[in-house]
Amino acid sequence: MKDYLVVLAGSPRGGEVTWNYLYKNVLNVLDADLAICTTDKFLENNSLFQKAKFKWIFEEYDDFFDYYREHFDKNWENYFNKGLDTGLYTSGSIHFVFKDYILKNHIQELKNYKYIIYSRFDQLHISPHPIGVENKILIPEGEDYFGVCDRHAMFPSSMSEKYLNICDFIDSDETMKFEDTYLNCEVTYKNQLINNNLINNVSRFPRSQFTTALKGESTNWRVPSYKLYFISKLMIKYPDEFISSMKNQISNNSVLYSLFKNFLFTLNFFYLEIRKQLGKVKRIFFNYLLSFKILNIIFSYLILSKYKYSSFKQKKFDAGYGEISSSSKVVVPIDKVYGNLYSSTGYRTTPLDQTPHYKYINSFYNSQNINKEEYINYLKKYFPEINHDEKLDTFKNLKNEVEKNPNNFFILIKRDFDLFKTGKVKIIDGLHRAAILKSIGITELDCFIVDEITYS
Repeated sequence: MKDYLVVLAGSPRGGEVTWNYLYKNVLNVLDADLAICTTDKFLENNSLFQKAKFKWIFEEYDDFFDYYREHFDKNWENYFNKGLDTGLYTSGSIHFVFKDYILKNHIQELKNYKYIIYSRFDQLHISPHPIGVENKILIPEGEDYFGVCDRHAMFPSSMSEKYLNICDFIDSDETMKFEDTYLNCEVTYKNQLINNNLINNVSRFPRSQFTTALKGESTNWRVPSYKLYFISKLMIKYPDEFISSMKNQISNNSVLYSLFKNFLFTLNFFYLEIRKQLGKVKRIFFNYLLSFKILNIIFSYLILSKYKYSSFKQKKFDAGYGEISSSSKVVVPIDKVYGNLYSSTGYRTTPLDQTPHYKYINSFYNSQNINKEEYINYLKKYFPEINHDEKLDTFKNLKNEVEKNPNNFFILIKRDFDLFKTGKVKIIDGLHRAAILKSIGITELDCFIVDEITYS
């Protein structure tokens, strides 16, 4: 029996170019067997089905939540509803099913091997895969999104039950031990690893793979928009994955090696890297130009006129923590408004309707049971010194004031490159006001552009 089993789970995406690199840099390098786990929707004549030693096929669900209804009866539905806009509800709910199906039906096959590589069909391995390490879960670096990247992992088969039982985890009360301000697939995966005492077994290795898609392929989450030139129909979903993988290959070998081994991918890498660096330079240069008052005024009138840009004699606003001055204003669609939330990795720019502030206050208007836990947990973590009950009362009183005269309320926003390029508004002061205004159906928002903050 071989030491390695590669399990590809989900929908067979990525195409033959992607899979040929899997054969070359994973199966051949590790002398591994291949198992594929998918639904009967994808019974196609392709090289994967020919090469696979194991074909674990189950009936396609019209609604994958039916799988949870059949096998679980506790917390799963409430949990997924907390990730409606993060990919957890649409994508995570599906690929978690594959883990649970393998756990329930094929765990013995996994235990016949020393190491399991659990991955997706759409991973293009540009470099040879690392070998297994005893008692370690090897996960590529990057793409963590506040959790741990869940697209690919290698682990000892002895850890299979704990690694695959993510559906049991989300259905249990154990999830309540973890912050739920922002729940996506990666955060859920990290919390499961912590809950199963596996997080200390995780070891990251330099990325050597990236996510691909064929042009026109269906997807449950992110649609690829980055074309790989000179490679027919192949696209990349996440440019940072591709750039990191190519950088690591060049760093571990040389540019000449990379050109010789992967000529077209290397050309695409240099194109994307140049484009990325030019974008950074453009952003820095534009922000520098905005520091000049006359240029700031010119750009504002030329670019922000569609947002009813106006300028006036400087006003000063008391923000509680200091004085904020502004001499200009725009009126933007409220869907372009983003909150700046605290997180463990610094500020996180978040769509207004995904903030705990909006979720809490919006429940008043939809006759929902008011779930204040997400908002309360956010306050406890980042504002432990305040009285949280008083903060809730203040928020509700503010709601009553805004309802009476919504036109009297505004927010203070950041002046930066994104505002001029896309109209994306980042709140400096007024997240609670913005959340209330959106929840009562206001579609446009008065936004004063901040010139300066003087902290008291």
